[in-house]
Amino acid sequence: MMFSSIDQAFDFYCEYAKKAGFEARKGGSYVHGGVLKTKYFTCCKEGHKPAKMYDSKGDCNESSKPYYKRRKRPTIRCGCRAHIQLKSVNGGFFEVDDFVEGHNHRMVADSDMQFVCSARKLTHVQEEDIYELSNMNLGPVKAFNLMRTQYGGFEKVGATKDDCKNFKQGLNCYIGEYDAEMIVQRLCAKKTFSSDYCFEYDVNDNRELIRMFWAGETSKSNYLAFGDIISVDATFKTNKYKMVFVPFTAIDNHCHSVTSFGHAPKVVVTDQDPAMKQAIAAMFPNTRHRLCMWHIMKKVANKRYNGRRCDHDSRYTYPQLETRSYLEREAVRVYTRAIFNDLQDEMNEIVGGVSQFSSCQEEGGFLRCKIMDFNAYVPGFLEVVFKKNVEFGEESIATCSCKRFEQYGLLCRHIFYVMNMYQVKKFPKRYINDRWRKEVAVNIRTVPMSEYGNDQNMKIKEISREIKYAGEYLINCYVADIDELIKVRDEMNLMIEKADLTRYERVPFFTQAFQKHITSVWKEYEKRD
Repeated sequence: MMFSSIDQAFDFYCEYAKKAGFEARKGGSYVHGGVLKTKYFTCCKEGHKPAKMYDSKGDCNESSKPYYKRRKRPTIRCGCRAHIQLKSVNGGFFEVDDFVEGHNHRMVADSDMQFVCSARKLTHVQEEDIYELSNMNLGPVKAFNLMRTQYGGFEKVGATKDDCKNFKQGLNCYIGEYDAEMIVQRLCAKKTFSSDYCFEYDVNDNRELIRMFWAGETSKSNYLAFGDIISVDATFKTNKYKMVFVPFTAIDNHCHSVTSFGHAPKVVVTDQDPAMKQAIAAMFPNTRHRLCMWHIMKKVANKRYNGRRCDHDSRYTYPQLETRSYLEREAVRVYTRAIFNDLQDEMNEIVGGVSQFSSCQEEGGFLRCKIMDFNAYVPGFLEVVFKKNVEFGEESIATCSCKRFEQYGLLCRHIFYVMNMYQVKKFPKRYINDRWRKEVAVNIRTVPMSEYGNDQNMKIKEISREIKYAGEYLINCYVADIDELIKVRDEMNLMIEKADLTRYERVPFFTQAFQKHITSVWKEYEKRD
């Protein structure tokens, strides 16, 4: 197999990887005399993440540094040796010299390819949509939800909410650090030219904007007419500034939401924000406070997509091990990523010297160990009852007075401390709660709506989405080649003309049939007379 360039060969290998169920990446190369002789493309799981260095005591060399909360960053590398090797031919072409097909890991299911990095990319049309919607004050998350609805599902978009937000963040970089100053200057100008316009703002010691409030003439007049019941929504946030946008809205005589501001209303409707509940009770003591049913039902709803994404991360990524404990390695294999992070934090408390062993007494074949935990909510000693049944080949038994396992189904740092002290190398199965396992629920294939029946409307919607996708695909392919883009446009115009001719040909037939029907009805009417 021959390729005209490295990029062409890599595109081919990426397409092959996508169909096979893995992700490709560029590997090493060999250059001689300034000419590329050999190039490797590998599986994304090739190689291993560098391990942390431990001292003679088995502690990480970073333990002496001040403790801080670090982000859990799993790795996908597991030493896979699948690759393709290309060699230069005639100075310009490349042919396949070696190909290793086998992988040492499970492949990504078709339904989970949407979570693979190489499959997540915003197209040119999608970027234009996000930009145009932002001009209408619609953020990247709403833009993603619109695309999800248009394309027929999360997996059809080809990108995630984070990709949309990252692209929007890149657009915001053009504004720089002067966005807060711009909004303050704009609202101050409104206050200057309008005597009824209210605007107040506060800054901190670093001259950073921390809060602001505004109300215009229309808002004030709306309150005078419709201010008996207002709704306060404190659920809008931005990821960058963490500033909450709280609109005060009422219902006008057309059942439309309008902004309002004024004195104490009769009823205030909010979400379940406890701070808002206290503020309303303090400022409006005679006002009735009610909860919004929409917010309640939204929080109760299950976000299935996020669950599937977490399943993918648990199956195809590998967290960084931070201790040399056998129990930690076993936890990686068994638990989901979120649960493993929780257990890893408990094990790290042991490495950091949070727990101190005080005493241990044997009583009826069990060991009663007293442990002091400086980070415990209640000061004092905690008791761990432990039995290591090595001689009988049975599993170890352990309980702790903190009752963490009884409450959450996860072992505590105190039990891990005792198990490490007595060199327990296998995670006792009796303390592995099935609900926290990776494979507790098998992914079920999502059946398209068109497969449930022969509903013609569903088929029409599916075909319509395919036509839209075809148009966007052609635009994205030829966005840099205007000549080819013109050819595509001309071909589509020819199809439109053909469709118009077909539609117009039906009109005379329809008109004649309609006239014939009218004539027959008229004749029947004349007979009656």
